[in-house]
Amino acid sequence: MNPALSQRTGLWSALPRWAVSIAWFWVWVCAIGLALMVHLAFLMNWPDHFIHEDSAAYIIQAESILRGQYLEDMMKRPYGVAAFLVLLSKLFGPHILVFVIAQHLMSIGTALFVAGIVRFAGAPRFFALLAFCLATLHGRIVHYDNTIGAETISNLLVSLAAFIAAGVALRKWPALPAAAAVGLTLGAVMTCRSAAIGQAGVILLWLVVVLDAGLLRRLGVLALAGFFASAVYLTPAAINLAIGKRPAGNEIVAAMAFVVGYSGDFEHGVHLDRKAQARGYVEQMRAADTPQGWPDTGVYQWPFGAIHRLAKPGDSEVDIERVVRDIFIETLTTPSTLYRHLTKHFLREMYFLLFDANSVARRTPNPQGYEYFMDRDRFPFFWQPDRVEVRTVGSRLLQTLVATVAAALRGSASAHPEPPFCAWLRAQLGAGRAVLRGGGFD
Repeated sequence: MNPALSQRTGLWSALPRWAVSIAWFWVWVCAIGLALMVHLAFLMNWPDHFIHEDSAAYIIQAESILRGQYLEDMMKRPYGVAAFLVLLSKLFGPHILVFVIAQHLMSIGTALFVAGIVRFAGAPRFFALLAFCLATLHGRIVHYDNTIGAETISNLLVSLAAFIAAGVALRKWPALPAAAAVGLTLGAVMTCRSAAIGQAGVILLWLVVVLDAGLLRRLGVLALAGFFASAVYLTPAAINLAIGKRPAGNEIVAAMAFVVGYSGDFEHGVHLDRKAQARGYVEQMRAADTPQGWPDTGVYQWPFGAIHRLAKPGDSEVDIERVVRDIFIETLTTPSTLYRHLTKHFLREMYFLLFDANSVARRTPNPQGYEYFMDRDRFPFFWQPDRVEVRTVGSRLLQTLVATVAAALRGSASAHPEPPFCAWLRAQLGAGRAVLRGGGFD
């Protein structure tokens, strides 16, 4: 057989595969470019809504660290988000706009990890592209990316942990190094958001169940991941102990309050004398529940009122936390109350959040609803910009992005040895620190 003919035949047979790969490459370029433009458009159209009801805690923590007042800070939130804001401040200057742009970019990364997980599962490329678009263009996600908080960075870290776990389980990555990476990532998530312990548990449980290995190896993977996650999560507490910072408490009670209020058994079980104090209020509020939930945020958070009614004169925060924790554990370990919470509240809440299916969920995605917090919480240390400044920077970013994509589509690599975005980024990094600290954008 003629070797030259065989070589030409092989090239011709490979040509369709190359064409498909090139086509999908440009499809992904366009999808990522579209996502970036949508996020930039939101940033430019809602530029002064960077603060929501939980933002102040993280910003105050970051400011206290940057001012050297960390020991005096008494905020109860985990310090992971604040540490990230401090890192950005050291790199680019303390400016809220820097934080928000970083969150928008992290959201794109989260969507890419989600798409990667879909591909690892063996789904066609179209479904990976669909998952990317859903994960990066959902209105609620874009909105939260535009406000300072733990949502965006937590989503990124959870998706990264799930991506690594999927690589181990579905693509046969080395189990032990990947388990350590999963543990480190999940530990970082929990330093940003304590409630992420539930997500961490789900990822680790899934990894142990689907991992193609013997029982001992599976338990070893679980133990290694758990060890690293615990080590990262406990590091801030160890640092505080070493430097003499007094513990400021935590928000465990707030996280458990909804389960206790919505589904706890106030007629049987532990702490009946305390439950009797809150029983009438709990029954009244549960009777006001409707298929669409409670009418507004103030009523929606009534379990906090139930927690206050569990207290007795002279109780400390530790006493209240102990009581709430006991009822919380009782609720989750009693089949009847657990079933009630999952079917009547948990699944319904997920439906409300995903599809904006009640009045509270419909109000949340509206950025105009956060104007109150922007007016109430002012942080001059971080140079809160006005609309003109944000639109100036947003226009530059958008124009640069469009120019880069257009140059790539024209194939003008020779005319532009350095892509416009790279040139712009190189120039901005040089002058960005002084500009941002000056508080204005020319």
